[in-house]
Amino acid sequence: LAETLSLILSNPTDGATLGAVTTMVVTIEENDDPYGVISFDPSSLLPTISEGSLVDLTVRRARGVSGNIVVPWNASDSAAADLSPRSGTVTFKAGESQKTIRIRATSDVKPEKDEEFVIRLGIPSGGAVLASTRTSVTITISSNDDHNGDRKSG
Repeated sequence: LAETLSLILSNPTDGATLGAVTTMVVTIEENDDPYGVISFDPSSLLPTISEGSLVDLTVRRARGVSGNIVVPWNASDSAAADLSPRSGTVTFKAGESQKTIRIRATSDVKPEKDEEFVIRLGIPSGGAVLASTRTSVTITISSNDDHNGDRKSG
């Protein structure tokens, strides 16, 4: 937010005198993001998980924590049968700087190779903005099935 202050010169000393202008208003233009800049935490960027397991993706709110904001997220369309949930929202209250998205890789008996899915953050509401980087995460579900037809034992 822009900030304004007044400078007032008064009571000169050691023989100094004041000129005609003794008051000035100074405005410091907006130079921050008071509602936050949203991104995934670097530790969340390349998770590899197994079918049936959970992954926690950390969403960060940096540079400002004013107000309540809501950040939508969604998984790539190819994740329809493999991830749950596939979309949602993360809600930050004033003062909060970190939230977690928890996603489960669903189990199946279909033989598959490693699968990759992208989770993307959407445009936040409430005044926050998306960061220029780290707004998507690629989740890899490692193969626990032999894609040649034999189920791996575990």
